[in-house]
Amino acid sequence: MIIVQGFLWIFVPAHWTTTAELTGIGDALVQHLILTALSLLVAAIIALPLGLFIGHTGKGRQIAIIATNISRGLPTLGLLAVLIIALPDVSFLPSGYPPNIIVYALLGIPPMLAGAYTGIESVNPETVDAARATGMTELQILFQVEIPLGAGLIVG
Repeated sequence: MIIVQGFLWIFVPAHWTTTAELTGIGDALVQHLILTALSLLVAAIIALPLGLFIGHTGKGRQIAIIATNISRGLPTLGLLAVLIIALPDVSFLPSGYPPNIIVYALLGIPPMLAGAYTGIESVNPETVDAARATGMTELQILFQVEIPLGAGLIVG
């Protein structure tokens, strides 16, 4: 019965309009999607280049594994509360966005980083050696061989 009441609440037109006291469902959904997109963008800007570098060179792999495992245990609700108190409001973003973006990005970095370096490491070393033998530079090997072949794991 509670589930039915929840669905009925969603379909009441008054709940979709924003008033001075309450944010409507539509506006709250848009805010959530904006926060998600910005957080994913920040996480991707940090994690993907780092993961590609680690996967291609093999340098820093152990540090990345330890850091991702530690960051998965972060008390995100506590971190969010501290950031809401500590960070000032940024004028071009709605109130509360910067702390949320930071916390959500911190949650997104570990799986993106692990996926990126695992995808690059999964490429057959003989394929990479063959690319080197043909005279490809390291960047060409990364962008023309390793990323296309590891794309399934990177995106996953």
